[in-house]
Amino acid sequence: KQQASLVDTAGRAEGRADRVIHTLDSNTKNTLSARVNLRLPDVLKALGAPGIKSRRPRRASTNGDDALEEDKEEAEPQPFFVRRFLHSSASYVEPFSYSWRRNTDARNFNLVERPGLAFQFGIDDSLRVDQRGVGLTQQDTWSRSTNTDVSSGLRLPMGFSVKPSFKEQESRRSGSTQNRLRVEQSQTFPSVIVNWGRADRVWGLRRYLNSAQVNLRYEETESAQAEGSLDPANLLREDTSNEWRVSWTGQWRFGPTTRIEVSSSTSNDTDYEIADRSDSTIVASQRPPLRGSGRNAKTTTTIDTRYKLRPRELPLLGKLKSNIDLNFQINISSQVRESATGEEKLVAISSNNRWDAQLRATYSFSDTFRGEGVIRVENDRNNISEKTRKIRELRMSGTLTFR
Repeated sequence: KQQASLVDTAGRAEGRADRVIHTLDSNTKNTLSARVNLRLPDVLKALGAPGIKSRRPRRASTNGDDALEEDKEEAEPQPFFVRRFLHSSASYVEPFSYSWRRNTDARNFNLVERPGLAFQFGIDDSLRVDQRGVGLTQQDTWSRSTNTDVSSGLRLPMGFSVKPSFKEQESRRSGSTQNRLRVEQSQTFPSVIVNWGRADRVWGLRRYLNSAQVNLRYEETESAQAEGSLDPANLLREDTSNEWRVSWTGQWRFGPTTRIEVSSSTSNDTDYEIADRSDSTIVASQRPPLRGSGRNAKTTTTIDTRYKLRPRELPLLGKLKSNIDLNFQINISSQVRESATGEEKLVAISSNNRWDAQLRATYSFSDTFRGEGVIRVENDRNNISEKTRKIRELRMSGTLTFR
């Protein structure tokens, strides 16, 4: 877009008249993406298919007649166990998926002409256009983010399934000046989800459950922030975290559905001092001095039970169409946060133990009355101050509609 013109006064000392320079501002956004879906079961079946039959050439008969023997077909010899393994494994492998996406955003000011098409479409990162009055009003900005996802899976006997995946995110953006580039990278691997969809077949539970399943998820994430590049000497911050989560969901034969989940997560972060680039003694493989570190650990246990009642008759009210949904939930959690400066030892800055129990009921009678009732008890203990915050709640509400 057209901007206010700049006046070139460099020629005044030589007696030349001022020259007006018309400038442009450029705002460029582009996205590149690629996606690959490979149907591995079909590929394995094709590789494990029987060999292509070849036709054997005719030859003269052994009894001296001129008649030629009939053409016969015979299969090309192939390793039987390899072909059988590839063909049978196709029923256990899930499709392979790969996706890649890159977003680029650039804003440039005071350009003497329009950038080339290669820059506008994100093919070339170099502006290759002269600028006038750079930094007088606004600073040029540039950012780019790249996301990569890879996933597949296995279907195992007895209702088990395993789904591993890999995720990577990387971003680059200009800092306060064009010469300062902030780089961030995050990788999540391994990331595995294990599902058992036939958990109700455990001996002794089938008589009580209609269905049940177990889910397990585990993932580790590493991230880093740096200036210029991800070399150890340029690091500003490093983070590592891991999390696992196990849940069991079952539907009882007498009606309710119960879900039990246990999770735990731990994260560690390290901050570094900003390196002095003018120092020639800095080694590229050596990290800067430690500025501080921190740690966060959290565990959570949740028990949730839901029950839907559809009674056709209520005490004192007689026959009355009604819907009642009950939800009972218990949450137990603990969290500890630690922090340290420099090389000092980590010290707890917060430590909490919390539990709460809640019974919630929503009900409706004859489509004219709707209501809700909540009973909640909560205790939140601060282990550092040794104080406990207690909450006791009883709430009931209703809406009556006149027709």
